[in-house]
Amino acid sequence: ITHTGLESMLPATELRMATAGPAVSLLLAMGCFALASAGPQPMDFRDLSRIAELSTTLSPGSTILLSLGWMNVAVCAINLLPGYPLGGGRALRAILWGATGDQRLATRIACRIGQGLGWALVLCGAALSLDISMPVLGDDFAGGPWLMLLGWFQHRAASASYCGMLVADAYRDLLFLD
Repeated sequence: ITHTGLESMLPATELRMATAGPAVSLLLAMGCFALASAGPQPMDFRDLSRIAELSTTLSPGSTILLSLGWMNVAVCAINLLPGYPLGGGRALRAILWGATGDQRLATRIACRIGQGLGWALVLCGAALSLDISMPVLGDDFAGGPWLMLLGWFQHRAASASYCGMLVADAYRDLLFLD
């Protein structure tokens, strides 16, 4: 097993590191929900259709905490997508690495899946921009450009991660020639 100084040395360590980010986002969301509901009025956060209605009756602090809670849920959900270098993609790489014993192969597969996810997000964003309703995403016309931007960033990050691995491998090979 090679170690670059920036990467984990073991698949199990990589898997723990990959799940830490989404876990923290989820804990932050739960904390925000708990603090928002600590006021005099009980709230049910599971009914998403009532959030706009609830926010008009809440104090400004509770409204901010409620919004932060749902934003952290969204960050957690996005981070769990299986596109490298997101947390879900890093977890996928760790699982593939553990199954194959080859970190480079696992990184290549996870990066390719990350690039595919990026293109899928771009296409979904384009569909939303053309006012085409998507099964999970709905028909939010304004969200289309943001989804395309998110997909572009995901594709570029996955591509850069793969290129970074190739450069690190070439550098390591060059060092061994000396």
